[in-house]
Amino acid sequence: YYCEDASYVLTGNQCHKTVNGKKILLGDTNKDGSVNLRDVIKIDQYVAGWKIEYDDFSQAASDVNGDGQIDYTDVTLINEFVAGWDLKVNIGNKSLCPKDYQENGDYCKKTFNTPAKKV
Repeated sequence: YYCEDASYVLTGNQCHKTVNGKKILLGDTNKDGSVNLRDVIKIDQYVAGWKIEYDDFSQAASDVNGDGQIDYTDVTLINEFVAGWDLKVNIGNKSLCPKDYQENGDYCKKTFNTPAKKV
């Protein structure tokens, strides 16, 4: 047996990979530790359909209104936060993990499993 993706580890006939990351700040779409205009630009590009890197952590940080969608409502809310508006959401104040990740203190963890290929 073997794993097609070199980032996975082979155990018997299964391939496993664990992804770890620091909790993301709500609104911090570019993952630099603060919420600013760069985050507005990144989420705006994502919502507009640009082909940019947007991993699970960026997506978790983007759904600032918590409706399960990343759309122009979220873009607007992050933009208003950056502009100094008094908002009723926890942008810049709440750290979280992406969906389906386990919290472990300040970190998040998810294990991916896939069947191994026969030689």
